[in-house]
Amino acid sequence: MLRTISWALFVTSVVAVSTAESGEKQKPEKIELSGAWKITWAEDADNVNLITLMVKKEKIEGTYVNDAKEACNVTGQFDSEKKTVVFTIVSPNWEIKCDGTVTNVNLIKGTYLAYGTETGTFEMAREKSKEK
Repeated sequence: MLRTISWALFVTSVVAVSTAESGEKQKPEKIELSGAWKITWAEDADNVNLITLMVKKEKIEGTYVNDAKEACNVTGQFDSEKKTVVFTIVSPNWEIKCDGTVTNVNLIKGTYLAYGTETGTFEMAREKSKEK
């Protein structure tokens, strides 16, 4: 009985190692970006805005709350394989184009072009849920 168990463990280990070494593609980890985030503009660290995203089939839609507390449309794309996002925040008087990398499920870092001429960096941190 002990030999049978040992043999089964050995075979399982060999198969697992062989599969890992064979270079078989494993499915990339699923990253869910939908939800509430806080975006911080590095050039003005005190300026933190709420942005809510809905991601379906790698298409981004959402709402950004600007400094005047107005809701602005957000549209863009999420490349789940490359873990990158490209989105635009549109207000009646301006737009901000953002290009970022998903660092982990709770953090996105990138660069932006605002008002057609201003550039800088941003960080988006997932808004922590308020559990009672």
